[in-house]
Amino acid sequence: MAAVKAVAFFQRARESRAACSPTSAGEQEGDYNLARGLHQMGLPHLAVPVYEKVLDGKTRAGVPAAPAVASLAFEAAHNLALIYKNAGALSLARDVLRAHATV
Repeated sequence: MAAVKAVAFFQRARESRAACSPTSAGEQEGDYNLARGLHQMGLPHLAVPVYEKVLDGKTRAGVPAAPAVASLAFEAAHNLALIYKNAGALSLARDVLRAHATV
């Protein structure tokens, strides 16, 4: 029951953050925070598609995100690579890091 309440809280927080921001930065930040919360709760199978959405860099409307949110790509890539590494998918982890976390 606590897990359901926590996920509902993260969903509300994501929607609130997206509504408060005049740019797509709030939406991207909200998605990252949701994915991070799911990851911390031990629900990586739910966190993966949300991290991938952050890496995609598009908003729900399908338009490219503002350049200011590019800083979350590194964090999302790192966390997604950790999930893949823990699952034994080392090549996927390496691919994510090469595509999104290489300087």
